[in-house]
Formats: sequence, C-alpha cells, structure tokens
Amino acid sequence: MNRLKNLLVTGMVVGLFASSMIPQVFAYSESSASFTKAYIEGDDYCYITAANKTSNDKYVGLYISQMYDINNKAKYTYSRAWFKGWNQSSYVTATNQDDVGKKITKGTMTYVKLKSAFQHKGKTIKYFAKGNRPDLDAKITGVLYADGK
Repeated sequence: MNRLKNLLVTGMVVGLFASSMIPQVFAYSESSASFTKAYIEGDDYCYITAANKTSNDKYVGLYISQMYDINNKAKYTYSRAWFKGWNQSSYVTATNQDDVGKKITKGTMTYVKLKSAFQHKGKTIKYFAKGNRPDLDAKITGVLYADGK
C-alpha cells in the first residue's frame, strides 16, 4: 500500500512539473530560431538566423549555449551580436547603435532593447554574429528569441 501511495505521489509531482513547463517550452516557439554550430568569422559579421516577433515586446533575446573553435573544440566564451530589422526597403540596425557589437557570453541569456520601429508583432529580426577577436573564427550554437523577455 505504501509503495502504491509513493508511486501516485511521484506521478502527480512529475505530472504537475511537466504541465508547469509546457507554457515555458512553447512560449517562444513561434518567435524563436535555433542554430547549431553556425560558422562565424573573427573579423566580420555573418548572418546566423532570423525569427518573427509574435508580440510587441521591446527586446530581442539571445542565448549561446556553446562556442567552438574551427576544430569543434568547445573552448570559446565570447562573441559579438548585431540585430537587424526590415524598414520597408532594406534591413537596418534594429537596436541602438551602442548595442551593435554587443558582447555575448556563452551560457548567459542576453536581452537587447529594439528600436521602437522593430518592437511590433510581425517584424522579422535577423541575427548576425562575429567572433570576439579578429584572429579567431568560430562556430556557435544557441537560440534567438525575437520576442525577448
């Protein structure tokens, strides 16, 4: 009887935990884009991915889970980011100029405020990246969250 009770309690706890995670897992599903071992140059920005905003959130979020050297060794910690948005004729910087080249730390969620023109539902945010040092090319893995926070 005690074993059955323990199984029921464990099942309920696991079920509650799993159901509480569903909104978090899918909260960014329409407005996120993941990338795996995307190549970046040390001295020039490379296009990585894009995601569409599904809300009027003021921020774009970026999480880099891993950074590799060109031989796939996970040893780098920093990269630089540049976010662009469509302005009816071309893609332009979607953040304040001070945030161009924002230093991104591996393993840390980074939020960058978008200019008001790019904070609206339906806007596409493009993510470009380069290495932290001009002499080091790299590969990065992570997720872009167009709806930020």
